[in-house]
Amino acid sequence: MDARLSVRIVGGDDPTRDWLRSLLRELGWEIDEVVGRGGLGAMLLGQRVDLLLVLPDEAGAVRAPLVTIRKAGYGGLTVVLAPDAAPSLRHAAIALGVHEVVDLCGSPDALRARLQALVTELWRAQDSACSSEHGPRSAAGWALLA
Repeated sequence: MDARLSVRIVGGDDPTRDWLRSLLRELGWEIDEVVGRGGLGAMLLGQRVDLLLVLPDEAGAVRAPLVTIRKAGYGGLTVVLAPDAAPSLRHAAIALGVHEVVDLCGSPDALRARLQALVTELWRAQDSACSSEHGPRSAAGWALLA
């Protein structure tokens, strides 16, 4: 297994993506940014993606990229990062297959911790579901999240 977590960032503005890229690189995660919806479906099917982070567009919407993601058949860990994680956004995103909506207005340390916890939670669920078939996730993979 590659020792780096593969992350894709979809949407958002330049300053937010720059800040997020910096924060995630501190964790040693590999970031591949995807700004628009064009080619998003093909990219998700053609490469390993451990975590998909979706940022709202200028109007605060996330529905369009989430629909594209689901139509492409991607079912991996998807997190919406929003400056205002209102209940209506949370309900709409989760209905479209998002695992969590995280508020961007918290501290960088809190965001890093929450993303690490979400990835760990998903990996543990996958290990439980398929440990008899594939064995537990590698120690190298778990070390990423320590």
